[in-house]
Amino acid sequence: MAAPSDVTAVQAEAARIEAARIEAARTEAEKAAADKKAADAKATASVATAAPAAKGPGLFDGSSLTYRNVASAYTFSKSVDPTWNPYYAQALILAPRVNLSKQFYVSGSLFIFREITQADSNTYANETTFSDTLFTLGYRAYKNEKLGLGINFDAQVAIPTSKGSRMRTLMLGTGLGMSSSWSKGPVRVAWITRGSRYWNRYTTGELEKPWLSSCKVGAGCDPFLNTGVRNTEYRWLNIGTVTWQATKKFSVTVLGGEFADWLYALHGTTLGDGTTVNPQPDNVSFRATMYWNINLEYEVIDGLGIATGIETFNSQLAPNSTYQAPYFNRNAGVYLDFNIDPTQLFASK
Repeated sequence: MAAPSDVTAVQAEAARIEAARIEAARTEAEKAAADKKAADAKATASVATAAPAAKGPGLFDGSSLTYRNVASAYTFSKSVDPTWNPYYAQALILAPRVNLSKQFYVSGSLFIFREITQADSNTYANETTFSDTLFTLGYRAYKNEKLGLGINFDAQVAIPTSKGSRMRTLMLGTGLGMSSSWSKGPVRVAWITRGSRYWNRYTTGELEKPWLSSCKVGAGCDPFLNTGVRNTEYRWLNIGTVTWQATKKFSVTVLGGEFADWLYALHGTTLGDGTTVNPQPDNVSFRATMYWNINLEYEVIDGLGIATGIETFNSQLAPNSTYQAPYFNRNAGVYLDFNIDPTQLFASK
């Protein structure tokens, strides 16, 4: 499985698309009800009355709470990989939203994880870990109900509350994005693009303590306190989704996303004798990662849905430096979600 801090970015975007879809559907339903009420009033009144204006979204419309169970696909078969490493975890996904007006909203996203299997990176068994915390200020720029088209812009801030981001010495992440959606009948299509800048203390990951115990003598520990892969400085994210509303309560969604990362530049190193060793001229600072998700969801009652699906990250290379399969690899995971929309679940009937 990919690190939770990496998974969060795409899952938060997918949740934002779904929240926008629910909000748009709710707004259309409110407008249709208002139009019908106005038409009935016209038919019965002796004088014509103006149709009431369409209501905007409720204060907390688009908020969601998800309880997730997730396991790596390799967990179910020991023979798939020579280094079998099962993974099963539970997560609570908090995605509140406050609608400031018809145009502006603020939202947040936080994933709380607990791995049930033996973790590779946790300090102790059943440790609770967190994703990065995302805050978004959004602006609904354009909406055409006849065409089923909507365009939003947003600014996002990422707070490094995850272990992975703290290890990468991330101080803050900032980004500007645009999302668009189109719907016709039972089909909905959405696309999100975002450019981000990551502000790190160091260009590479930092270890909390040296991994060579013998470094305490001789040359000292300093050479081993700032080692690891280079950090991402800039990221361009693109996500596309297609949803088919098969019935009133059952839907199928296919999501695909790409992370295009530009790493911090490498600089020359000055040795003890004064000579400088420069990085190789053909050094590549670009990385690309793909993300795929197939999701099936059934709405049990208004505001409560059950979803299941499979997702995977496809980085360029596998651990043995070979190219990975784009759809099914050691990062693939299956999940079972229980989704709650509080505004629908607790709405007065």
